Amino acid sequence: MNNNRGSLWHKWDLHVHTPDSIFHRYQCPANENVWDKFITDLENLPVEFKAVGINDYLFIDGYEKVLAEKENGKLSNIEMLFPVIEFRLKKFSGNEKFKRINFHVIFSNELKPNIIRNQFLNSLSGKYKLTPLALQADHDWSVIVTKESLEELGKKIKANVPENRRDEFNESDLELGFNNINFDEEEIIKILDSNSYFKGKYLTAIGKAEWDQFEWNDNSISEKKDIINKVNFVFTAANSISSYSKGKTKLQNSEVNSLLLDCSDAHSFSTSADKDRLGNCFTWIKADLTFEGLKQVIYESDRLCIDTVPKILRRV
Repeated sequence: MNNNRGSLWHKWDLHVHTPDSIFHRYQCPANENVWDKFITDLENLPVEFKAVGINDYLFIDGYEKVLAEKENGKLSNIEMLFPVIEFRLKKFSGNEKFKRINFHVIFSNELKPNIIRNQFLNSLSGKYKLTPLALQADHDWSVIVTKESLEELGKKIKANVPENRRDEFNESDLELGFNNINFDEEEIIKILDSNSYFKGKYLTAIGKAEWDQFEWNDNSISEKKDIINKVNFVFTAANSISSYSKGKTKLQNSEVNSLLLDCSDAHSFSTSADKDRLGNCFTWIKADLTFEGLKQVIYESDRLCIDTVPKILRRV
């Protein structure tokens, strides 16, 4: 909102998946186009929504499509789109179990999709780690990660599984391939920091829900704190304002990064009954609708608010 009721408060949602995401639940009748419906749903968000992070796993195709729609005159209600890439990290939880943590890289809108694809995503080849299940299926698998190569990996895993266990693997080949490849955040950051294209042009976040699953014990406490304190933001998709507040307080009491952004993690249309639906969660941010404006929140956390309406706007 930029009027006499309060300056520069807008709703931001930095975690919106598209129909191109490896996992999504955007469904529509055969006579409708899922992408047309998705763009219309974005256009029908409440007027306060002004900044959206288009978030997809490993790839940038979804952001590229949304950006093209905006450049062609759609989405006039959304002033800023950010490309966000989501990775799965495999972390040791300290009790001989591994947990997967969602790790997000939020890029400046000034970076063209081809720059992110060619200078960053293509540089990740060989930087991934396969699960034991994938290694059993193909211990020599070493390729550029594409949707096609992930599908091929998924097929190999299914073919290698005993026939009496194949019913356990009911996801698509693409999903199964993705579920069996993990990355290391240190390798991701190393690639970004070694390339001048990305200097000052990216921020990082992790998912709170997955981080919470780490156990606090002598073997894992250091790694649990390290991963959250290295990122700029923590993403959550809270059930309510009180749930968000409890989550933030828990982070503060644990003496770790508590810069918690409420984001929808949308995988479904706004009309869905799913919690992770478009428009269901958001963060009020008082800043310019730019990447630099988002950076300000890191140093001035009072610029964000989780409420139906910020108190200052209710007073006017």
